[in-house]
Amino acid sequence: MIKKLAVLVSVVVMFCSSCRVFAATNCSDWAKEIVQTAEQCGILSNETDWDYKTAMSRGELAPILLRSYENVTKKEAPIGETLYFSDGSCEADALYQLGIMNGVGDGKFSPQSPVTREQISKIILTMKAVCEDEELVLPQAYYNPLTDFMSVSDWA
Repeated sequence: MIKKLAVLVSVVVMFCSSCRVFAATNCSDWAKEIVQTAEQCGILSNETDWDYKTAMSRGELAPILLRSYENVTKKEAPIGETLYFSDGSCEADALYQLGIMNGVGDGKFSPQSPVTREQISKIILTMKAVCEDEELVLPQAYYNPLTDFMSVSDWA
């Protein structure tokens, strides 16, 4: 489980940074091992044509997070009959129900918006806590903040 969670965190960080790699044959050398492991675990697939240069959107991230949750926990994600978000998907709604990923307010998910550093930081910490069925524990950096810590949104 630890290896799968480490792969998940690596994949999420890699995809949300401005480098997008999806099939291990098409990715940069530094990412091949991580991507291959994620493909073997069923977290990633090469069914989508990725452009490698733009930031991942919230809508693109949602199915990857959901597959990761199911793969790591061996639990099926909750899929409701009605969607919470007016512009979301079943995946976005399931992540919201699990407490892993929130919307942007007013019942909106904003699937076309790129994932921000604030959002992915919170998602990674929350995903880890949810997958391990533990309380969210803030990292030491929270108590000894970086110089730009005061610019982080309250929700993050």
